Amino acid sequence: MALCGDSTGSTGNEEKWLGDTGSQIHATGNVRMRVRNQKVLNNEPVKGCSGKIINATTSGNVTVKTEDGVMCELNDIRIVPGLV
Repeated sequence: MALCGDSTGSTGNEEKWLGDTGSQIHATGNVRMRVRNQKVLNNEPVKGCSGKIINATTSGNVTVKTEDGVMCELNDIRIVPGLV
């Protein structure tokens, strides 16, 4: 099952999210993303679809508004600098 939605970052710009219930984590490369319950991570390794491993520096929660206007909470997302 997939979820498509938007959240607003600290710059006021919308961030697009594609959630997949089969994934282990949800992540963004936006280091200025506004997250709640922010936790600093000690360079936690994250393996991407290509098999490349990059490090997450922060985790937290974001609220995403779906295309249908439903507000959905994504918990324990990872901020991974350099993630495209």
